[in-house]
Amino acid sequence: MKTVKIIARQDIINASTHKLFDDDGLKALDSYFECFVNVEDEHDVVAIEKQFIKDNPKFKDSNIELVVLDT
Repeated sequence: MKTVKIIARQDIINASTHKLFDDDGLKALDSYFECFVNVEDEHDVVAIEKQFIKDNPKFKDSNIELVVLDT
């Protein structure tokens, strides 16, 4: 088994800087989400992402990052 960290970030532009918000700004806007899931050693990245979007439809158009953690 491996642990995968899923990070989802929505692209929201800061009106005062005209740049994307950083993670702290996204967290304040409830537009940043991270969770950990346990997967088999031979995991399907696309299936993990599809399941995440199914469980969290708010983030379907977000940038999703999967990080495999050493366990």
